[in-house]
Amino acid sequence: MFYRAGEKIRYCAVGTRVVFLDLERNRYFGLPAPSEPLFLKWLTADGQLDEAGVASLSLLTEPGYLVPTSEPVKPFRQAEIEPPTSDLWTASAQSTTARYILLAFWWQITAALRLRLLPFRTTLAALEARTRRKRREAVEPDGEARSIAAAFDRLGYLIGRTDQCLVRSVAQFHMSWARGVPVRLVIGVRCDPFAAHCWVQREGSILNDSAENVRNFTPLLVVG
Repeated sequence: MFYRAGEKIRYCAVGTRVVFLDLERNRYFGLPAPSEPLFLKWLTADGQLDEAGVASLSLLTEPGYLVPTSEPVKPFRQAEIEPPTSDLWTASAQSTTARYILLAFWWQITAALRLRLLPFRTTLAALEARTRRKRREAVEPDGEARSIAAAFDRLGYLIGRTDQCLVRSVAQFHMSWARGVPVRLVIGVRCDPFAAHCWVQREGSILNDSAENVRNFTPLLVVG
């Protein structure tokens, strides 16, 4: 029997470990160590699972994270993103205006409310919809990206930065696309110890973190 990944999870392989993100319950989880080799094998076996495999991966099959299908599935591909090479935001800390900071504040409050009240799957759908809207690209997108990055950097001094990477990145993603600057939002994870992180980047430039820091994380989800 073939199984495919359902719509409510995303996952990535970090070495020999696998990390999952439940988009409905807003939580990360992993598999028991004995089940991980079987899942990694499933990733490269066109989605095939025998009865013993289904039982061994019951943590995924019973909640509907893996769902039956009659067709072979495409081989698994890790989320891909341009290798980070520079930190755009660190060079632009002064190049912004009060108007941009107010816009950043509005987008961040909106993002915080949506993330608190709704499943992350809803936020993800809104992010993906933003990239499909008709837009006029900024005349100088790199300059606009620097102004937006600087606004969120300045805002961080006013309302805090601790445990805000997801909220800030969702907000910065929306504001950037709304102002004609295509960017990508990335959620990455690492193991031993486990940590998750979120950032925004434009090509190889990191807009709200350092390239050195985000290299420690394996991309799990990329939007844009």
